[in-house]
Amino acid sequence: MEFLNANDVLITGSIWQNISSLGAWKEFPDFRFPDSKETTIEKIYINKDKGVTGWRFKTNLHQQFDYSKYPFDKEDVRIRVLNNNSAESVLVPDFDSYNTLIPESLPGLGRSFMLDGWKP
Repeated sequence: MEFLNANDVLITGSIWQNISSLGAWKEFPDFRFPDSKETTIEKIYINKDKGVTGWRFKTNLHQQFDYSKYPFDKEDVRIRVLNNNSAESVLVPDFDSYNTLIPESLPGLGRSFMLDGWKP
């Protein structure tokens, strides 16, 4: 995550998609970032045994932050992910893949996640 300016945040990450029940491999992801000014998505892996496709994304999200309490302000970055209106695609978090869902353990963030000057 990188703050580009007062209202734009660059987010990079990965999303995996279980497509085993669909019976067909997708060339394009079934998700999008509706608040994005610009997004690139590339396929990074396919595990045919488990029916999983992995996607790497980079998206520039426009956010409305309130800086009125600066330097004591607190900003939340909202990352909205929607499906591409496909009747056969439903976005469901894979909670079983996380060791814990305790917010203080920062589930979903990599161990090497760093954001200088900010506390996730």
